[in-house]
Amino acid sequence: MPRTELNISSNLSIQLEAQPQTFAPGNTIIGKVVRKTHLVSPQVTLNIRLQGRAKSKLVVKRNNDHGHTTRTYRGRFNFFALNEVASRIYSGPVHIPPGGESSEWPFALTIPASANPQALASSGEYPSYLTLGNGQVYPLPNSFFYFGGYYRTKFEGYVEYYLEADFIATIGGKNEVTTASLPIMVQTPTTRLLSTPQEFALRMEYGRVDARSYFLTQDTQVEKLTFKQKLKSSVGSSKVPIVVCNVQQSSPGVIQLGNIIPFAIRVMIDPVATSEELRDNRVTFQLVSLHMRLKSNTEVLCEGLFSNHGASEDDTYDFGLYKLIPKLKPVMLPVGQDAKFMDIGELLQLTLNQTGVMALGQQVATFQIPAFPSMTTYNIKQTHRIKWEIGIKVGRVEKIFEISGQRPVTVIGCHESMLPSLNQDVLCPPPPMEDSSVAPPSYEEQFENHQTGALEENPMNEKSRLEQSYAQRDGELGESSSSANPLPSASRLNENMAQLKLDRAA
Repeated sequence: MPRTELNISSNLSIQLEAQPQTFAPGNTIIGKVVRKTHLVSPQVTLNIRLQGRAKSKLVVKRNNDHGHTTRTYRGRFNFFALNEVASRIYSGPVHIPPGGESSEWPFALTIPASANPQALASSGEYPSYLTLGNGQVYPLPNSFFYFGGYYRTKFEGYVEYYLEADFIATIGGKNEVTTASLPIMVQTPTTRLLSTPQEFALRMEYGRVDARSYFLTQDTQVEKLTFKQKLKSSVGSSKVPIVVCNVQQSSPGVIQLGNIIPFAIRVMIDPVATSEELRDNRVTFQLVSLHMRLKSNTEVLCEGLFSNHGASEDDTYDFGLYKLIPKLKPVMLPVGQDAKFMDIGELLQLTLNQTGVMALGQQVATFQIPAFPSMTTYNIKQTHRIKWEIGIKVGRVEKIFEISGQRPVTVIGCHESMLPSLNQDVLCPPPPMEDSSVAPPSYEEQFENHQTGALEENPMNEKSRLEQSYAQRDGELGESSSSANPLPSASRLNENMAQLKLDRAA
């Protein structure tokens, strides 16, 4: 069940006129199909289509009396019918001289906003996390891929989108078919850059710190404890000064890729349990360490003979802050009801993206596995939790007091302004398909021209048609603003995951 790979050659390739790293549902993809290899054919049909699907696979090995058995379970959902998002971009004769210029055919396809319920129904009776039937319409899921496994269980799941072109040429009375494919990334951006506590679903967490010591304040004159003071400290005597406080932590329930992660801290002293001489907020609290991790749980669902089968695996994304905090100037936490929360996320400019974590304008963590937004689609589900550990130094006490917490979190896509902007050309249609009624030149005539090295210019040959086509397109659209690049970001992520899969297998 491999993902669709980039498949281009001199025989046929797909190139995009504008090359954003990510497309969104509703965008129009404009590009061209290119052939460089020599060809003379009286009839060529060129089609291009957009495919989208979600696939899952589970392989389980079990021991039995005869050694072991291997069972494979699958799930598959097609988002579109085969030719639902497709176009016949050329039909007619083609002549490409050897060593000459390549032939190009422009196209444009618009990505639908949602999956086709009929196409989903035709995928079969595969189990789904989403309710199917009755014309249920769901938005297109984001591009996604995952490879996992443990012991004798291996599984994978992916959501992919790709362009596929087929070039059908009549040569010697027979049809020869050449195909090309180009994976693309599709992601639904959020229309709002989150900013309010309600949008981030902030929730207050509490951690208790009890510190009993003669070194609680910076202005204490005690430099070395006497034997009597050591004895009182060891038995927990009430004569030893004590400070009791609640460390309030405002944690997010929603994280937006590319947006600052809000995480705020404030210390509240308990006046009842704290020694009287320490109730005036004389005690200082310094943040000395912060560990933050995002944990993901990925599940796949597959069809079995008698029942459904599934598998899941956890992954951890360390934010790398433990290396950063010690390098900062002392971070003193605010104390008291009147003090404002210190937003550590704002202080560090802490942001999460698919490939790592940024803080203070630098990459502090790089992920081997891309961090995708939380999702629940037909046969794949990924959820997240955020975990943190805080280290606090109280006064001059050597002991570091640690507080930890965790909560479920929803990771959403980046704001639409953070996606690469699409050139206006992408939103405009290409020129209409041409279907020449002029009979193609004979094979004998063309072959004679090749042998003599003198190619006669036919008034309706492929080059002239292309010139007319691009002249028409440029007149309607203006000049294209970017060069073609057949390698989208999907290819780079594909390589990373393939390497990771090899590492796991090793």
